[in-house]
Amino acid sequence: MLIKGLVLIFIAGLFQGTWALGVKKSEPLSWESLWAPFSFIGMIIIPFIWTWLAIPDFLDIFRSVPGALLFKPVFFGTLWGIGAVTFGLAIRYIGMSLSYGINMGVASAIGSLIPFFQIKNLSVSLVSLVLLGTIIMVTGVILITIAGILREKLQDSESGEIVKKGDTRLGIIFALIGGFATAAFNIGYSAARPIIDIAAERGATITNASLLAWILVLSGGFIINFGYAALLIFRNKSYKTTWLPGHQRPCLKWLEQQ
Repeated sequence: MLIKGLVLIFIAGLFQGTWALGVKKSEPLSWESLWAPFSFIGMIIIPFIWTWLAIPDFLDIFRSVPGALLFKPVFFGTLWGIGAVTFGLAIRYIGMSLSYGINMGVASAIGSLIPFFQIKNLSVSLVSLVLLGTIIMVTGVILITIAGILREKLQDSESGEIVKKGDTRLGIIFALIGGFATAAFNIGYSAARPIIDIAAERGATITNASLLAWILVLSGGFIINFGYAALLIFRNKSYKTTWLPGHQRPCLKWLEQQ
């Protein structure tokens, strides 16, 4: 079981660390034209299909619980959605490495502390270890933020262009906002715990029952992510970038260069 868990963590980390590669190199496709389908596929289609395969009667479970229990994880999911949007914007401005360092560092620190302190009868040694780990993460965030500000003054070694003044600072702000908002995901997951317990009582394994929490939190995040991207698509008329001739499409152009 331990080996299986470590393997799953490794696979999840691999996907989590590489999914945003296309965001930085998507031009001339607009950010919103990429983010809208990503939100729909990643936050609605795949989670719902996966949950339906694992728990075919999951909709009946949702109907059987009070609306307040459903609202809390969805609400925190919308907060997480704000974090996902700002995280996506941060990648455009400062790249993956810096965005991930700031966003995930802040999100991990806050997202783990709030649910952690809701646990009763915590030992002093356990609290000390968690706080120590949080301090280390926050220190890392401070260091990479300073590195990002210094990066603004340097010349881009590949393109020979100077990083546009203010872009790095704006990207760091987006990443920090995203980190605080992203922490709401774990809080929303904790708020869905009663629903997970109900599914487990009906025969679902704890692993499969946890998918119900993902459904609720991701649905809230979808509202913000897809809604904001759709607004930009129509406001900026960026849907035009979706129908570029084949030789101008980013993915085809990239494949031709390989």
